[in-house]
Amino acid sequence: MEDLDINAFEDSKWDDELESLLLDRPVTSLRDIQYLYGSLYLLATSGVGNERYYTPDDADKVVEDGSDDNLISIKVDVQGDEPTFEGVSIQQFRPELTSKLGYSRKDTSRGAEFSLTFRTAGGKFPEEIAGYVDSPFLAWSEEDHVQKVATEHSDGHLIQSLDTLNQDTETVSEIKDEISGRLEGKRRAFLTVKLRRDEDEGWLWPGEIDVFNKAMRARLNAGMRSKNQTDMSEGIGVDMVTGESDQVLVGLMDDPLRYFLSKQLEKFPNLDGEEAWRNHAVSENTAFVIQNSTSLLDACGHSMFGVKLYTIPYFSEPTTPEMAKDLYRLLVDARTNDETTVFERALELPDDYGLRFYVTVVDKVQSKRNNVVSDARSVTEYLPKELGDARNTVLRSDSGYFRKKDQTDGVSVQKESSDSSDENEYWDTLNPSKNFASVFFGGSFLHETLPQVDLSVGDPRSRMLTKIFGGEAVSVDELLKGYVERICDDGGESFPSMTVMAQYVQLSTLAATDLLTFADDTYKPLTTAPHYMTTDSNTANDGEQAENDQTSTEARKEAFQAFLDDHAALSESPERRAVFSLGALIGHLSRYQDVSQTMADKYPVSNVTMMSLPRITAKTIDKTQVYSSQNQYDGVMFQEVLTELSDTMSHEKINDWELSLPDIKFHYSLGLAYGLGYRQGN
Repeated sequence: MEDLDINAFEDSKWDDELESLLLDRPVTSLRDIQYLYGSLYLLATSGVGNERYYTPDDADKVVEDGSDDNLISIKVDVQGDEPTFEGVSIQQFRPELTSKLGYSRKDTSRGAEFSLTFRTAGGKFPEEIAGYVDSPFLAWSEEDHVQKVATEHSDGHLIQSLDTLNQDTETVSEIKDEISGRLEGKRRAFLTVKLRRDEDEGWLWPGEIDVFNKAMRARLNAGMRSKNQTDMSEGIGVDMVTGESDQVLVGLMDDPLRYFLSKQLEKFPNLDGEEAWRNHAVSENTAFVIQNSTSLLDACGHSMFGVKLYTIPYFSEPTTPEMAKDLYRLLVDARTNDETTVFERALELPDDYGLRFYVTVVDKVQSKRNNVVSDARSVTEYLPKELGDARNTVLRSDSGYFRKKDQTDGVSVQKESSDSSDENEYWDTLNPSKNFASVFFGGSFLHETLPQVDLSVGDPRSRMLTKIFGGEAVSVDELLKGYVERICDDGGESFPSMTVMAQYVQLSTLAATDLLTFADDTYKPLTTAPHYMTTDSNTANDGEQAENDQTSTEARKEAFQAFLDDHAALSESPERRAVFSLGALIGHLSRYQDVSQTMADKYPVSNVTMMSLPRITAKTIDKTQVYSSQNQYDGVMFQEVLTELSDTMSHEKINDWELSLPDIKFHYSLGLAYGLGYRQGN
C-alpha cells in the first residue's frame, strides 16, 4: 500500500492551490465526492503539472522486488540524422526517479503502460526481459495516439527516432544481447531510454522531455474515449462536476469503485457506449482526477459478509481548504490504523462542517468489476447514534430482563459455540461498552442475529445494513424468518440463548428508532418499542430469583407480568403470550431438572409446529404438575406462567391462529431464553 504523508497540507502554502481545486458549492453526487478525494490525493502526492499523471505507487512494486539491477536504460543519441545506439545503462531504481522516467501505468489485470517507460512483471529471467525490447517497449512509438502527438509536436522527431531504431533488427538484437548478458537471475525491472539531443544538455530521461509526456497523456486520455466495442465516446458540453462549459467530454473513464464499466452490458443491454459522454458528462481532466480517488476511497471500505462496505464521509456545506485538510488527515489515518471505523473518526470533525456519508455495498464479480448491491446517500451521523442509544437503553434499563444482579452496565458474555475457536469472542451487540458504530459497521449487529448464507447467491444482510443506515425501515416478518433460521442453525447441543438475546435487543432497538415495517397488521405490535424504553419507570424486579425460595415468588410473578405488559406483541396478542409462556415454562422446568436431556433439549425450536404445539403444551403442563407434587408445593410451580398458558391454549383454537410459523417459533424461543434464566446470568 502506498504511503501517504498525513501532514502533506500542514503548510499554508497549499491553501491557494486547494482553493482553486475545491468546488464552490455543496456536494450533490458521488462524482463530486470522488473529485474531492482525487484532488486531495493528487495534490498530496504529485503537486501539479505532469507529475499528476505518473503512478509512483505502481513503481514501488519494482522497489519491493528487491533487485539491485532493476532499471535498464537504452541510451540513444539523436543529434544526427539517424539515431545511434550508445549502449545499455543498468542501475538500481529509486522512487525519486519515477518522475524522471515519466512512468504511468493503468492498474488492470493485464496492465497497460501509458508511458514509454515499461515495467515487466515479476520473476522474469534476463532473456525474457530482453525480449520486451522490440515489443512492447520500442513498439510504443508506433501506437496511433503517440504518432498523432509526434506529427503535431515540434520535438516529434524524437518519437520517430525510436521507431527508426526499432526497425533496425541488427541494433535491436545487439540491445537484447547486452541486456541478457549483463543480468543474472529473475527480477522485476523497468525498461526505459536515455536520449541525448545536445552535448551541453546531456542525457535526458523520458519524463524530462515534453513530447514524451504529451504522448503519455494522449494514451491515457484515449482510454476514456475508446474501449472494447466502443470506438469513440466524446462530445462537447458542460462538465457535470466543475460546471465548466465547452468542454471535451469523455464517456468511458474507469470508475474508482468499479461501477458502470463498459463490459457490464448484460446489465444494460441497450446501452450505447458511444453516447455515454452524454449521460456521464465529465471532461478529460475531471475524469483523471476522479480516477485518482481510489487510494482515499479504499480507506473508507472494509470487507463484510463476502462483500465490501464503503462509508464515505463528505460535507453538505461547500468544502473549504481547512475542511479539506481535516478530511485528508482523517482518511490517511484510516488507511494505517484500523482500531476505529472511518465513521467514528469522522464524528470528531467540527459540527458546523455538515458531515454526511455516502454508504454503498459492492460485490466483487471479477477482478476490477463490481456490482452495486445497495447504497444510501446523504446519510447523517445521527441515526447510528440514535441506534446506539436505543441499544444501550435495552441493555442498561431498570427492567433487568437481561442483566446480572451485580452488573450495572449491561451484558458482556462469551459466545456459545461448539467451535472452540469462538470461545473468546464477545457478543458485541450485547456489550454496551462496545461502541455501536464499530458493532454496526463491523457487521456484528447483523452477523450475530441472522443466518449465514451461501455468498454465491448474495447475502441479504448487506442490503439490510444499508437500508438501516439510510433510515429505511426493514420488514419485521423478514427479520423473524431470519431469526428462526439462525436459532435453528445455532441449536447444536444446547439452546442458543445468547443468539435470542441479541435478536431481542436488535428488534427492540429497531422498533425504538422506527426502523421496522410490517406486511400485515398481525405484525404491527412488533414494531412498537418495549414500554420500558419510553418511560422512566422500573417495571420489573431486578433481583436474583430462586424458584424454590418462597420469598421470591411474588417478585418472580411481578417480573413475568411486567415483561408481558412491556411488550405490545405479547400484551395485545393472546397467541404470542401462549407460545411465549410455553417457552418460559419449559425454560423454568429445564433449569429445575437435573437430567442429561432437559425439556428445552427435548422440545427444540425446530420441532415446534402448529400441529405439535398442543402435544408439547399438554406434556409440559403434566410435567409441571408432577414436579409440583414431588416437591410438595402448595399449589403448582410457576403458577403465573402456567395460568397464562392454560387460559390461552384452552380458549383459542390453534388452527385458527393468524400468526405465521416464524412468529410463533421466535416467541417460543424468546420464552425459552427468558425461562432458562439468562437474565440472571446463569
